[in-house]
Amino acid sequence: KPDSTMEIMNLLRDNFVLVYQGIGEDDEPEITSKYRVELTWGRDPIDLDAGFKTSNGRRVNHLYRGNLNAFPYAWLREDIVDGFGPEIIYINALTSGTNRFYVEYLDDQPDLSGSQARVVLKDTDGAVLLDREIPEKSGRYWHVFDFIGENLFIRDDVTNVMP
Repeated sequence: KPDSTMEIMNLLRDNFVLVYQGIGEDDEPEITSKYRVELTWGRDPIDLDAGFKTSNGRRVNHLYRGNLNAFPYAWLREDIVDGFGPEIIYINALTSGTNRFYVEYLDDQPDLSGSQARVVLKDTDGAVLLDREIPEKSGRYWHVFDFIGENLFIRDDVTNVMP
């Protein structure tokens, strides 16, 4: 049995195992993935949603959190609904074709402008591949970037049409 200063336990969640190693309740589980995409935002609006769309149209978002070890090989850790984030999507594999990351705002207000939204993409080693702040444009969706194959393309398109 592990002592109180170094707890180790396996948690089964969404068909994969997280290995938790930590001291205390506030420690995060260590999740290994090829990519980590983190969305943060300001106080208003209170809820933004991170989204990832595979080349065949499968979406990982607040409605379907995904799976890291089976298709779609992407998983939303938590849907944050009370401001600031972070919402984190982990990605283990990319499908051939275009894989898309976007931010959506589904409230009654007209757009994302003034949200202070920021997206940071990191690789498995923690190196920052992309760090973007939302452009000051009107729209309900922010198409942040695409992976086409393993190539990263910055889009920064704010629109009212879901990417």
